[in-house]
Amino acid sequence: MSHLVSASIAAGPAVARRVAVAHAFVTGGTVSDTERDLSVGGASQVAAGTFDPFAYVALGHLHRAQRIYDRDRVRYSGSPIKYSLNEVAHEKSVTIVDLDPLGRITVHTVPVTAPRDVRRIRGTIDELLAAASRDERRNDLIGVQLTDAHTVPEPAQRLRQWYPNLVGVDYVSLAIGPGSGGASVDPTRSPLDLFADFYKDMTGTDLDDEDRNVVGAAVRSAIATQTQEVH
Repeated sequence: MSHLVSASIAAGPAVARRVAVAHAFVTGGTVSDTERDLSVGGASQVAAGTFDPFAYVALGHLHRAQRIYDRDRVRYSGSPIKYSLNEVAHEKSVTIVDLDPLGRITVHTVPVTAPRDVRRIRGTIDELLAAASRDERRNDLIGVQLTDAHTVPEPAQRLRQWYPNLVGVDYVSLAIGPGSGGASVDPTRSPLDLFADFYKDMTGTDLDDEDRNVVGAAVRSAIATQTQEVH
C-alpha cells in the first residue's frame, strides 16, 4: 500500500487538498462480525500513517462509522444500514467533509434512520409475549434473547406472530432437562430416547411411532458408519 500512495503522490500535482479513497482495514478500526477478512498485497491491515500525505482519507470496509486513532481526517463513514445483530449499537450516519484551500477539514455527520431498525429484546417467553402487543416497533428486525431456564416449545413460531421480521432466537442461560442444574446427559439412555426428549422440549409433542422408526434407523446407520470408520 505504501508504494501505491507514493506513486499517486508523485504522479499528481503538488496541492494541499489531496483526498484518498480506500477500501481497506486500517489498523485501529473496530470490526463487527459482518465484515469479511480483507488483505491488500498480502497484508491484512494498513497502518494509518501510510496516508499521512493526504488531507483527508475516506475509508470503506468497516460498518461502524469511526475515526482512526481520533484523527478526524482518517475516517470510516460506515454502512448506511445495520447488517447484523452485532450492529445493534451502531449509530448509522452520512459523513460530510469540507476542505478549505489549505487542506484543513471540517466534518459533519448526519444521522441516518432506517424504516426498520435492527434490535434485540430480552426476557422469558411469557414476558416477551405479554409485552408484544404494546411494542410499537414490532416490524423491526428482531433478535430475541430468551432467559428461560429450560427449552421452550416453538419459541420462534410463537414470537413471529407478533414480530414478523424475527431473525433469531437464542437462550441466554439454558439448563438441560426439568430441574437440571447443568447440561448433563444420562449415559445409560439411548440416542433415540435422548432425541425424543429434545424433540418434545422443542415442539411440545411426543415422537409418534413412524417418526421413532425413522430416527431409530438414522441412529443405527450413523453408529454402523462410525464403527466401520474405526475398524
